[in-house]
Amino acid sequence: MNKKIIIGAIVGIFIIGATIMIKKNQKTETSPYDRFPQPTSQQTNNTKVNQKVNSSNLCDSACANYNLRCTSLVPNAGEELFNQAMADCLKACSQWSETQAQCVLNAPDCESITDQCKI
Repeated sequence: MNKKIIIGAIVGIFIIGATIMIKKNQKTETSPYDRFPQPTSQQTNNTKVNQKVNSSNLCDSACANYNLRCTSLVPNAGEELFNQAMADCLKACSQWSETQAQCVLNAPDCESITDQCKI
């Protein structure tokens, strides 16, 4: 009887884990090349929001964090995918506000980049 409960618990945990992984993969199955929309104009008193990024170092760092947090979640992602995602990110970053680039740079995970930074 105890073996059945233990096996049932293990199977349940496995199913929950697999479901979580599938949901994470579904979020990243869209092409990483299409993840960079043009920023929306925001009305605010903070001048950095509407000011375009003027530092390539900021974009380099922000896009490196994007690759680490998001592109690395793509199953079997190879060097070509990372290079293309980095190039696309750098191109898009030049159109981001400084605040948005800082957000991507400091984001702890891909979900934050998508939800909070609006990428």
